Amino acid sequence: MLILSQSFMNQIITLVFDLMGVIISEKTFDDQFFQDLDTHIDLDDQGFYNWVNQTYHLNKIDTIAKVMEMFKRYYFIRDPSIFELAGKYKFVIASNHLSVIRDYLEKQAVLKYFQTVIISSEIGFKKPDKNFYRIMIDKIDDKAENILFIDNTEENIIAARKFNLQTFNFDRNNDQYNLKYQVEQELLKYQ
Repeated sequence: MLILSQSFMNQIITLVFDLMGVIISEKTFDDQFFQDLDTHIDLDDQGFYNWVNQTYHLNKIDTIAKVMEMFKRYYFIRDPSIFELAGKYKFVIASNHLSVIRDYLEKQAVLKYFQTVIISSEIGFKKPDKNFYRIMIDKIDDKAENILFIDNTEENIIAARKFNLQTFNFDRNNDQYNLKYQVEQELLKYQ
């Protein structure tokens, strides 16, 4: 009979990444319209489309086109080298965002690295709501202690800890070290 050590049982198997501020960075907005859109992206899809329609009188198709234009103009992948870790760990997205972010990730050729994608507008809950984390853990299908939850918002980190997730509060303002380096340093704690 094989007996696994406790340290092996609690090794990190899955890396869960927030999108905005972790995987994706934003350029400074030079257009108030796009800045307004960006401040409302964590609404559910229908709430967002309703807000845009009431505020800017755009229909859903035009709104999606504007959102995609915003992604193209202002969003960029923070550190593409992070995907070098995708062969060693399961990659998961857990983000408060609109569902159309999937299209952006596909166009950036990064969606392929993620085994699971949890978007708040698709599940009806957003971080730090406890239901977001319950759904996330169920979809990942790993023990919570084998999941490293990476976010840049303290409130989300605190909520994740209540579910026994390992956590890393990513410092997106640390220009000295890239995302991959910071995550690798954090992973050393679990070896």
